[in-house]
Amino acid sequence: MTKALSFLPLFLSVVQLFGQTGIESIDSASQKVPKELNTADEIALYLTKDLKKEDEKVRAIYIWITHNIKYDMAQISTPITYTEETNIAEEALKNRKGVCEHYAQLFTSMCSAIGITSYVIPGYTRQTDGAKIDPLNHAWNGVVVNNKYYLIDATWDAGYFNKGGYVHEFQGDFFLVEPKEFLKAHMPFDPIWQFLNNPITHTAYVSKDFSRLGQRGNFAFRDSIARMTALDSISRIEKSIARIQKAGVTNVHIREEISQMENLIEYYRYNHWVSRFNAINGELKLAVDEINSAVSYHNAFFKMINKKQGESQGTDGELKTNLSNASDHLTKGKAFLRVAESQLGSLEYLGSNKEHLQNAKTNKKNLLAYIAQLKESNLKLEASITKNWEYYQKRL
Repeated sequence: MTKALSFLPLFLSVVQLFGQTGIESIDSASQKVPKELNTADEIALYLTKDLKKEDEKVRAIYIWITHNIKYDMAQISTPITYTEETNIAEEALKNRKGVCEHYAQLFTSMCSAIGITSYVIPGYTRQTDGAKIDPLNHAWNGVVVNNKYYLIDATWDAGYFNKGGYVHEFQGDFFLVEPKEFLKAHMPFDPIWQFLNNPITHTAYVSKDFSRLGQRGNFAFRDSIARMTALDSISRIEKSIARIQKAGVTNVHIREEISQMENLIEYYRYNHWVSRFNAINGELKLAVDEINSAVSYHNAFFKMINKKQGESQGTDGELKTNLSNASDHLTKGKAFLRVAESQLGSLEYLGSNKEHLQNAKTNKKNLLAYIAQLKESNLKLEASITKNWEYYQKRL
């Protein structure tokens, strides 16, 4: 999905927490790293190796990103939807450019490498002195520093859009901004990311009604975030959609976000179905391998009894070994087959995509037919092995 950048430089109150190291020293030392460092972890660890305080470490990462990642204007006209977050950060490092989703995900990845909690927050924006909502949706970061929640927009601080082009020029206006101040220009889709106990609605934001911010609220956003992070991906998205809808669907940005979230749920559901299908196939492969081994030993038994030397000394032991091995492998194969069959109950596709539904239905039908075929083959093989045990016993 394409994300926007600021049209003009903005100025907000930035929280200053820095100690003896000093912001100037950190900024000077953090703009470059050795060329051989290529991953988010490597760069983050290098930037923060001599820093002690969380705000200093976050500042170093933020400075490096804003000075080394440029905005990719091409993605405004060719939006890309991502399903894997790590791919976004890797792409930003490889190309040294991206849209705000790249800035935000890279920041979170680098913070994660040094044990600092950061969140990627999607939403929409407007200039602090403007009434109109910016034409593209956006993404930024929430970060926990010294157990307090702050907000950062590395995309806007890396440069700005002016007269049809991008100016890569450090701004420094959106680093560790207090939630109420940050909200003047940035509105998260999900109110949980306002980091406020009295979050405002989308309707209030569009009308620039911030009166609620002066009132006491009872929304425990910290607890809500903690509960949310414990959920599986689909439940997390579903809960987020519910909160967004409750806050009001007032513009196209919100509608597009809900649509993309619903598509992501569909993606996760189908991937879950494919994973279950592959797991059953894995059990079936183990079953088939064991059954084939049983057939091989069974055939070896037949080969021996059909040869004249089958009457020679020592053959009885080999015949017994072949039958025993055939029986053992068949038993193991049947066990794997039972496991596969027991997992069929969880092989239900819960999405709504017609193509996925048909694909799931067809593949499950084929799987059931294959399992039935294997069970029939097993019965025949088991009967033959039993008959040949009787033959062997009579032969003694």
